[in-house]
Amino acid sequence: DFSWWFDVCSAPAAAAAAATEGGGDADAGAAAGVSAGVEALVRGEGGAALLRAFDGRVYDNRRFIARPMAMREVEDVDAPMCTCGVHVVWNHHRVWMLNDHERTRLYSDAVRRLLRPDDRCLCVSDGSFVAYIASAVGPPGVTLFSLEDHPMSSRTARRVVDRQPGGLKAPITFLEQTAQALTLSDIGCDPVDVLLGEPFFLAALLPWHNLYFWYARTYLDALLSPDARISPCAARIRGQVVEFADLWKNPGDVGAVEGLDLSGFNAVKATNDSAEVPYPIWEYEHKPLSEATTLLDFDFTRTVASLESSVTIPLALAAGTCHAVVLWMDYDLDADATVSHAPSPSSEAPRPGRQAAKFFRAYEPVGEGTHCVRSHVKFDEATGAVNFSFRLESMP
Repeated sequence: DFSWWFDVCSAPAAAAAAATEGGGDADAGAAAGVSAGVEALVRGEGGAALLRAFDGRVYDNRRFIARPMAMREVEDVDAPMCTCGVHVVWNHHRVWMLNDHERTRLYSDAVRRLLRPDDRCLCVSDGSFVAYIASAVGPPGVTLFSLEDHPMSSRTARRVVDRQPGGLKAPITFLEQTAQALTLSDIGCDPVDVLLGEPFFLAALLPWHNLYFWYARTYLDALLSPDARISPCAARIRGQVVEFADLWKNPGDVGAVEGLDLSGFNAVKATNDSAEVPYPIWEYEHKPLSEATTLLDFDFTRTVASLESSVTIPLALAAGTCHAVVLWMDYDLDADATVSHAPSPSSEAPRPGRQAAKFFRAYEPVGEGTHCVRSHVKFDEATGAVNFSFRLESMP
């Protein structure tokens, strides 16, 4: 069940050593070893058919439905399909993220730059692989703690470590507490030198829900050394105005379907008509009408605070119908590396990362360079809510 986590913890060091001996890139070898583990687990629990079901590169409803044989192969796998707990804790999208070699390489490189010998490192995320990367590629003498306050995630992580042959390069101490409740006595009375996160939290539905990392960093402020290094150190909400081929129909009103009057649903929907909706945007054909634009910046080196920003987004890329603003998060791991959850263009291979869409109340055709979108974004420290306002205007 845990073969992929064994790879996560042991293969990076072996791959890095082999790469170094052969004159190759040690960081790339370590990253490849970490992310290759997910494939090992999935193959161990149902073969290639199940791998296809969980591999984000082919997780496309249109292609999936068009391959009934693959569906039958998955259904033929004896239950229970998952006995390790990983697939209960994580959905296919999370498994896909862990399989992404480039994403893992960015984290591996950043951890190497951040950690110093004898550092005390605290990792804050749910079921995060960052702690395992730190154990595998960190320098000697590092003390690692992983804050896992989600019960199922914590249980799976502990089972992984318990079954690791020969133990980890650097042991990980799991803390089943919230960031608010953690004290210095829980981590040996010495302050934390490095605070790490992806960030990833199981309760997050919208991209900015992972800003809980900022709150956790604030709760832990008294436990950090004066010169503590924090990764990610900053984040931003990004947006892009798009035209959808079909997804624009989703917020529309409904009427009679097969003789059944569903119009009553419209009144219910109207109460939440302005909400942002999470979507894996790469699954839906779309055309960008604007460049990707930063809407709001967050500085994780400081404690949490309310923020707001107004930005003008020129629709200068193409003519089309203004359907929605696609929203996502980018995270700066350090000054040299950024992990972006931007949607991949319809013409390119998809990449992991969750986005959201905020649809306009009315869809209007626009010409190239003739219109702009005025945005106002407000983050409320007290509630953690992010409120968006977008208004389409003609260019002066």
